[in-house]
Amino acid sequence: MSNDDDTKLVPMPYYERAAYYQGDCRDALRQMMYAGGSVSAGLIDAVLTDPPYGIEYQDRKWDSPTGAAFCVETWKLAYEALKPGGFLLAFSSPRTYDLLASTIRKADFEIRDMLTWVNSHKMPHGEHLHCCHEPIVLARKPFAGTVASNVDIFGNRPAPDRGQPFRCCYG
Repeated sequence: MSNDDDTKLVPMPYYERAAYYQGDCRDALRQMMYAGGSVSAGLIDAVLTDPPYGIEYQDRKWDSPTGAAFCVETWKLAYEALKPGGFLLAFSSPRTYDLLASTIRKADFEIRDMLTWVNSHKMPHGEHLHCCHEPIVLARKPFAGTVASNVDIFGNRPAPDRGQPFRCCYG
């Protein structure tokens, strides 16, 4: 886990009412929820994260299959921070997608779909090069009531007349 000093608010270019945090997602979520000494759960619109894949890449300790991405408490923190109906998108390895999705489901998220990011660079695989793809868990915190009442109560979409920024945590 990184220090809070490594996690900072970064303005998104071209959209002045949006903000994202870059750094350890757990630190960013805590920073947003506990700002000013009070707890502000349920204020984040979306969490987009690319956690360690648990494949022990180049024998790195941080890429352990027992790491934060496979710990239910990590996803409970995201669940607490999200507004009802808020989305979580988490990148994974094809080899560990099932474990990541199961862990996220155990944190009470609804698994909505699996997206795939196909990137154009090639990575060495033994003696061959192969195209890479990364499955993405698309999960949602359940709505509180109907979709319409959820939007009215929690404002799950940014509205120009409300002046509220869209908050996304990318870690």
